[in-house]
Amino acid sequence: MLGFSPLERIDYSLFNENGVSVFVKRDDELHPVVSGNKFRKLKYIIEEYKTTQSYKGIVSFGGAFSNHIHALAYLCRQENIPCVLLVRSAGGKARENPTLDDVRQWGADLIFLSDGQYKQRANPSWYEKEFSQYSDYLWIPEGGSHPLSLRGVAESLSETREEFDSFNYIICPVGTGATLAGLASVMKSEEELWGISALKGSQFDQSIKRHWQLESHHIKILTQWHFGGYGKAPTRLQEFLKEFYRQTGLLLDPIYNGKSMFALCEMIKCGLIARGNTVFFLHTGGLQGWRGYQNK
Repeated sequence: MLGFSPLERIDYSLFNENGVSVFVKRDDELHPVVSGNKFRKLKYIIEEYKTTQSYKGIVSFGGAFSNHIHALAYLCRQENIPCVLLVRSAGGKARENPTLDDVRQWGADLIFLSDGQYKQRANPSWYEKEFSQYSDYLWIPEGGSHPLSLRGVAESLSETREEFDSFNYIICPVGTGATLAGLASVMKSEEELWGISALKGSQFDQSIKRHWQLESHHIKILTQWHFGGYGKAPTRLQEFLKEFYRQTGLLLDPIYNGKSMFALCEMIKCGLIARGNTVFFLHTGGLQGWRGYQNK
């Protein structure tokens, strides 16, 4: 596996006019197939699997366009690891898309779950009973949010310390919260870590903080830029992404990174991030999943 991505200063009119330096950690370039934070999250999980030698395969969860199941299926193929994926799908065309085509090609076994079944994914007693034939498999939570994933994510920030001792702000998208928690583990006391939620939920920020024990006042989860919820990308967001790409050449997916960059720009416009500040923005990849989004 590869393991290092460049840090790029972004030349964008809004940043320049407001005197804010924004550096994007290009984890979207970590690997030609395994995108961004999925590479980081799975790095030490796969190592654990190979080192332990007591597992017979890997099982995990994801949606029909999931970056996680796409990355996991590829890595399991490369390492000759049996892979079973429990996929949320209502059926029909949702079960035929570029993401799942790749996953099938790489030899993963797909088991489709209804919405009701999929809601049980956080209940080990349910899936241990329903899928007891995989009791000797390594089970990975949705999105790769295993405790071992934090170590890999932390490296995306640690890699920059030779060039930048610290940043004023660290910005990243938030789904399951593992990326935020990984960055939190290596942030410095003078840094502010802000996660931008891609999901809609009145108690989302509190549940993420509780789960990953992120109670520091230097860590915030901002929930006002979800644009209607997970997978929602209205015209306003799409137009922003087109203009941002036109000026910078940086492609951002509309599900996670696009919302986070939009939020960052709004905070700069409002003066919440002042002139002279330096921002670390983690590009978590996710561009493969956009194929399915574009084809909906």
